Amino acid sequence: MRKLVEKIVFDITEFESSIKSLEKLTNIDGREIFNYILEKKDQYDVNNFLERFDIDKEILLSKELELVSLHVTTTFDDLATVKQFGLVDLQQVVTLDTPFHHYLKKKDIFIDVEKKEIHHKGHTVDISKEWTGLHGYGHEKHLNWVIYKLFIDNQVSAFFYTPNALDYDGDTRRGPEFLINLARLLKDNSIEDDWNFSTDTKCYVLKFVAPLS
Repeated sequence: MRKLVEKIVFDITEFESSIKSLEKLTNIDGREIFNYILEKKDQYDVNNFLERFDIDKEILLSKELELVSLHVTTTFDDLATVKQFGLVDLQQVVTLDTPFHHYLKKKDIFIDVEKKEIHHKGHTVDISKEWTGLHGYGHEKHLNWVIYKLFIDNQVSAFFYTPNALDYDGDTRRGPEFLINLARLLKDNSIEDDWNFSTDTKCYVLKFVAPLS
């Protein structure tokens, strides 16, 4: 018979939920955890916390954690695609029937993930070279960024905690960060600007739960 594993939703997106999550995980009263934080201020660490409350690491590791995260996105379909497919990585975003895919099509851009090619207005850009870093200048640098975003950093990005999810440097509150890379590679600023300044797009901060494992 399979042993039942205790599942705990761990939410550190806000201070109060962080205390409650630690309370569930450790079975330590939240008021004691709060007092510990006040006492230690910026000087506490994990080992000290475990020793202070005599917490067994193995018991913590035996529990299955599901982390709450914040994801910022812009779209013009009122999240219909997210409701259909869920949150998907960049390779799926450019391949599936998504607003982003249709937007690229209007810009005469087709990204073939399997063949590692970008087709744009009758031209083909080879993105199959081995990625060795974000170095170089001009076209080489922009190409390296596109390859990085599509094949290295293509996962669903999210915050476990942030004071303001909309303050991210990638300016995702206005549009997909990947459009910046595409616009520079293909030398067409409208690829980025037409999405960012469209009155049809809306920005959303999505709060979701995903297993840690």
